[in-house]
Amino acid sequence: MISAFAWLNPDSDGTWSHEPLSAVDALLRAVLDERAGVVLVGTHEDRRRVIQTALDQMSASRPVYQLHGSTFASEMSYGSLSVLLARLDISPGASWHHTTKVLGEFLSPDGVEPAVVILSQTQLMDRDSVTVLAQLAQQRRVTLVVQCDRQLDLPSDFAALARAGSLQRIAVQPLTPAAARELLSGELGGPISRMATTVLWRYSAGHPGQLSEVAELCIESGKLRRVDGTWVMGSGPMPHGEGPGGHDIVLRRLPARRRALLEVLAARGPVQVSELIRAGDGAELDQLQSQGIVQIRSTPDGRVAVVQPMWRDRVLGALEPERQRELDALVQDRDTGLGHRLRLAEEHLATADAAGALALLAPELSGSGAAEATSDVDMPASVRARLAWAKVRALMASSDLSTALDTAEWSPDTDEHSLTVLLAVAASARGDLPAARRWLDVNEAFHRADLLDPQHPGLNGEAVRLRAEATRAEVLAFSDDQDGARRAATWVDHELAMFHRRGVLDDIMSSYDRAALAVSLLETRLKCGDLEACRHLAEAILTCRHGNPQAVLFAELVVVALELLSGQFEQAEDRASRLAVQGEAVGDRHATAVAQALAAYCRSTYDRADPQPGPDAAGADARATDVGPVVWGRLGWFTEVIRSLTVAADGAGDAAVARLAALADRARGEGLFVVELHALLGAVLLGSSDLAPRLQDVAARTQAAVSPPSAELAAAILADDTAMFCTALTRLASGGYTGWCHGGITPVVARLPPAEARRLAEAMAVQQDAGMERAPDAAPVWMEALTPREREIAQMVVEGLSNATVARRNGISVRTVEGHLYQIYAKLQVRGRDGLTRLAAQSAQLQAIE
Repeated sequence: MISAFAWLNPDSDGTWSHEPLSAVDALLRAVLDERAGVVLVGTHEDRRRVIQTALDQMSASRPVYQLHGSTFASEMSYGSLSVLLARLDISPGASWHHTTKVLGEFLSPDGVEPAVVILSQTQLMDRDSVTVLAQLAQQRRVTLVVQCDRQLDLPSDFAALARAGSLQRIAVQPLTPAAARELLSGELGGPISRMATTVLWRYSAGHPGQLSEVAELCIESGKLRRVDGTWVMGSGPMPHGEGPGGHDIVLRRLPARRRALLEVLAARGPVQVSELIRAGDGAELDQLQSQGIVQIRSTPDGRVAVVQPMWRDRVLGALEPERQRELDALVQDRDTGLGHRLRLAEEHLATADAAGALALLAPELSGSGAAEATSDVDMPASVRARLAWAKVRALMASSDLSTALDTAEWSPDTDEHSLTVLLAVAASARGDLPAARRWLDVNEAFHRADLLDPQHPGLNGEAVRLRAEATRAEVLAFSDDQDGARRAATWVDHELAMFHRRGVLDDIMSSYDRAALAVSLLETRLKCGDLEACRHLAEAILTCRHGNPQAVLFAELVVVALELLSGQFEQAEDRASRLAVQGEAVGDRHATAVAQALAAYCRSTYDRADPQPGPDAAGADARATDVGPVVWGRLGWFTEVIRSLTVAADGAGDAAVARLAALADRARGEGLFVVELHALLGAVLLGSSDLAPRLQDVAARTQAAVSPPSAELAAAILADDTAMFCTALTRLASGGYTGWCHGGITPVVARLPPAEARRLAEAMAVQQDAGMERAPDAAPVWMEALTPREREIAQMVVEGLSNATVARRNGISVRTVEGHLYQIYAKLQVRGRDGLTRLAAQSAQLQAIE
């Protein structure tokens, strides 16, 4: 099901490794099998890390030598072998036959395993040295580890061995977020939060060599710290200290022209590729991209070159003062400074530093001074709108929705279509449905016809329309039109999938913004009670390559809510406790409060011996009707219901019913019928038969998944029909709401006759077993024999994409796609695309029948 949300990934982002140690394992197998050698392709840091990890696992008795090419050595016969030849009695004029014989006896004496010879900078090695090493590899006297950025850089002798299959190609690919989390957990000696992994993964672009380095720097600076056995990401900027030195080595080796281009890109930010090509820097740009230093992205303004965040900090930190002043002058001439502020603010948000983003965009709000704020008045309207848009996003990331609304409403550019939809998003998050509807109506009136207006990523007309529909789905789900919410959410999903298939999605909205959009769809599904769809979307947000830490944190909170609803209290309590620590460390007050409340309910449910009420629930029995101000959106509504049930779990059933009734009254007054539905359902299950007529009324008015069993439950109470009551509870449990049927609401279940209680317990057990056995990323049955990469390609082929489109989407060649398809057809024993499509359709039909 993850492939159904492939629009969360970038359109064309190359190939990714799902196994953190696959390259290390391949290298070790080649060495242990005494193959001729391997060609290790990847960035300098990634190659170095793979080699070091493999060497640590090799026998200490295995001889290892490292040889480097250089301009000086390339001008001498056997110059690259001079370090080894100095130990032997070989004259400089000796034939390569004699040199090969003597060197082979030295590197691989009789009865000893052949030495491992690690080669770097092979394009700068002299021809004689390369010939000798190639001969030794063919004779299995050495095992070569040839490093290169691209396989095209290989000398001719090594390239011939690679074509013959003697040298195995091992590509050190960037890791997926899941693989990066597995790698970091192993290296740090403990679990690491998904939010921290997302920040580190985005900052290092997934490169395994940089992941460890960034993690070490964050630990030294306190940005990454261990709390209660879990590594969590704290607030504050990313550290810019010196690492092990891999970057410095690469920078020193860069030619002057290439380094000058890198410095300009690091200082200016995104630069159009066409501009660089016209300036004659196309070849240098290609080299920087192949080294993993620069990334090419698609934007509404065209393809742009962007320096990876970690490299940008290192390059700027290594600048001489005079060069720094020169680049500052260049940036000032080409940019008013706003673009630079916006880019830096986006990076702060992506590294979980909302306070840093606010300090750049709204110093008067962050307490860092208001000197810069006055200059915004003189900006053009479109520029002011971009700045206000960024401010509101930063405030929402810091859970300050009131200030976000005030900031946007006081902006003189509230007729800007990108701002109106953001106002609707903030109003919906607060639960202010009238304001959200008002801003959505304004947005619809001001909607532009130019759908791909190239102003700024995420601000074009099509992106605004998608964001508006996702927000409309949230609003409808809050009220009494869940069917309309489902239609709106499905429309957004289909539109995003269509743009993704056509390869233009990155031109409309960045993957970071699409993850924020998925958060709206996620809460919509939860309000509507579509738990299975909600689960699949949450898992997609947690596994896809969007790099949005705030979306990852919210998706994990939703997973906790789903585990709670399905009765997996211990698992939910453990996850919620870790999320509370992460939310507190990063300064997200709302996420922290939600996680603490969910953890408190789970704890009081499965461990009655040590009840610990959640926040705002302490002393609730004394003030049960005092339902304080609450942010309804972003799981706020669910949290309030759970807090009331926590009071009941601690033994104050009457106080909990009073609190739930007050919550339902307030929700009815604000038009939040789905909140009223859940509050009344909780009260009725606690034994309040007086609220059954209201529950029946609101259940008939709404179309949530929990509405039919709620209506049946209310009817059973009014008719005093025990069998009907048990049937309603069974339907509730079968729909995934087993958490409502025990724990804090046992008084109702305890009054059931033994036979009915046994029937309910069986339904709950079946549902819980299904939830426990559900794989987080289970592939369809017909895909089980395929690798993760083959599954992605097979899914795209089933969806009707051509080989060229699949190649472009995955950043690989058409020939590579054809090779994958050959393997897929062979494994599945089908003939061509038609056979694969028929197999997928038949599998889907069988699954539907089951």
